[in-house]
Amino acid sequence: MAATVGGAIRDLIVGDGVVNERVWADEAPEKATLPYVTIYDAVATGPQLQGDQRSLMLVRTVQVDLWEDKGKEHQDVARRVVSALDGAKLGLNGATTTRLSLDDTQRFSERDTNIVHRAFTLTVRHDPTAF
Repeated sequence: MAATVGGAIRDLIVGDGVVNERVWADEAPEKATLPYVTIYDAVATGPQLQGDQRSLMLVRTVQVDLWEDKGKEHQDVARRVVSALDGAKLGLNGATTTRLSLDDTQRFSERDTNIVHRAFTLTVRHDPTAF
């Protein structure tokens, strides 16, 4: 079981096998083999549900990025990433997020590098102990 939300998201993607173990936080290592995924965890975090002067549930925004070679791009890779994440529940060392949901996806084609970049914006709702 993962210690962080980002780690739990990584576990889902790696578990699917779509990019094997090529999933990193923030940035991939130099010369990483395509396709790979990067995860920007906690882009924003705020209260979702409050009671008795404290937050009972948090909502956080996470961005998952898929990077593919433009000449080898395949729609099934993006579909599998979405399928692995949308609606998933994340187990976190004693706490469980209540929901992971896809809010948006965008596709960018980078001419200079011949890389296709897909950005998936996700919402994670969880109790305050799940950081």
